[in-house]
Amino acid sequence: MTRILNIVDSFSYVNTNCFQHQLQKSLREFSNVETLELNNVLGFRLTGKYDLVVSTLKLRTLYRAASQLRNAIGQTPIVIYDQDPWESWHDEAQFKGAYITISKYLNVKKFAVTTNWWSKFVRRQRLPCEFVKMGVLPEYCTTGTNFLDKKIGVGFVGQLHPYRKQLFDSVGKMGIHITVQPGGKSYQEFLSTLSTFRFYLHAEHVELNAEGEKTNLDCGLWIKDVEAISQGCFSIRNRGSDHESYDLQNTGALLLYDDKREIPFIIDKINQMDKVERQNILNDAVEFIKKQDSWKKTAESLIAI
Repeated sequence: MTRILNIVDSFSYVNTNCFQHQLQKSLREFSNVETLELNNVLGFRLTGKYDLVVSTLKLRTLYRAASQLRNAIGQTPIVIYDQDPWESWHDEAQFKGAYITISKYLNVKKFAVTTNWWSKFVRRQRLPCEFVKMGVLPEYCTTGTNFLDKKIGVGFVGQLHPYRKQLFDSVGKMGIHITVQPGGKSYQEFLSTLSTFRFYLHAEHVELNAEGEKTNLDCGLWIKDVEAISQGCFSIRNRGSDHESYDLQNTGALLLYDDKREIPFIIDKINQMDKVERQNILNDAVEFIKKQDSWKKTAESLIAI
């Protein structure tokens, strides 16, 4: 049996992080994976003990520890999981050049990133990269209450970035009230709040320049829509490129707009639907997220020899 080492920042971090704890739960299902905190790896000679190393470290942690980690694992192939690849590439990135530096120290088998556009970008930089999906664990998925019984019409949970505030102000002037809930909740509280919304409204829009290419964060961050849909909620957001990468477009629960003036009509169309048909769309969409079990598939991809 192949021996795989998974390195994490700390158990306390991954157990409380909204995404890491789901990925770690999926990795624990494989008996040949041993998980160690970084502090229990650095300073030790582990060369030859493992066939593969998987890093689920924060990018900044791995960037700073790459040379020390080489002393510990030598030329053992390493797979690097990263949710925010743009932080290594855009012109104003704090850790610009991190992927290149890490690759100089470690025998990188591949970077595994959660945005399809960025996986293609990294490959254009002649580095091995694969697109893997984020998700919601099947046991966290629920339709919640029926659409008509949900307490909140249109809602949002999270940080009120300027572009989001601008969107909510504009839509508010169109007669749509948006209930904004602050972030900082536990993940279960966050999901529970989503389940009380009929519609989850958000926008992702940050223009970036990376290695001479213009891009926008609207090509990713689809996990927000996965989460909303997993709780029996319609998710409304700006279209962005690569909107098909998370396979949500055919569920009927992802509602995309090209212009914010479309939003009242999108909401009205759903509200006017036959109530049984509308509820079936939500029920089927939740089941779709549940059956995808994306964290398990991502774990399988990370440990594949």
